Amino acid sequence: MQVRFYGELNRYLPRAMRGRAARVLMPPSQPVLALLEIFGVPVAEIDLIVVGGEPVDFEYRLKADDRVSLYPRFRSIDLGPLALINRGRVV
Repeated sequence: MQVRFYGELNRYLPRAMRGRAARVLMPPSQPVLALLEIFGVPVAEIDLIVVGGEPVDFEYRLKADDRVSLYPRFRSIDLGPLALINRGRVV
C-alpha cells in the first residue's frame, strides 16, 4: 500500500519517509491502527484518515492497493462537516 503522513505526524517517521508517500508492506487485512503502531504514531495525534479519497476510522482493514493519507489534529482550519476521528464524531 502507499502511505503518506502529513504535517506534524512526519516527526515520528524515518527521514526517508517524511513529506512524501511511501510504499509499506504489511500482512493482509491489518487495521489502520496497526500501521500507526509500526511507526509509533500516537492515536491521539490523528484527526483524519483517508483511504482512496474516503474518510475511514482506525479499524478500517487495509488492502495491498490502498492509498492511505493520515492527517494530524487540525488546530486552525475549519473543516466544516468532515467527521474527524478524535472529535467524538462518527465517520
